[in-house]
Amino acid sequence: MGNVPDFDDPDIDYRSPLQYGVTRIRVEIGTLGGNVRWFVVQLEKNTGNRVGFEQDWGQVARFDHHPEAEWGHDIREEGLHIDLYRGDQKVDVRRNFPDVPLNRAPAYCEKYLDQMEEEILRSFGPDK
Repeated sequence: MGNVPDFDDPDIDYRSPLQYGVTRIRVEIGTLGGNVRWFVVQLEKNTGNRVGFEQDWGQVARFDHHPEAEWGHDIREEGLHIDLYRGDQKVDVRRNFPDVPLNRAPAYCEKYLDQMEEEILRSFGPDK
């Protein structure tokens, strides 16, 4: 596909701690021409040490948009949804989120996970 970046190479990639050493939000965004091409916004919980190198981050909740991947989906057609995990298994999918423009979706997802962290962690996570 020419100069199109690979899904493995996000243009934006950062982690935001919520409870330092315990929970964080991971954001990866691929862009093309200044617009969002794909994204992953994920709430993660550490089941290892709170500090140092022995941390073990597992996914709790995940929003994503990957229309060009064979396993992906397009939020513009399917709508935004969140995958919820216990252990390493996806156990629930929640839908009925508002329509959010693609370029604003990563920020919306990050804010949602920040606000809903405690409620989500009551039922989901790598240690449940």
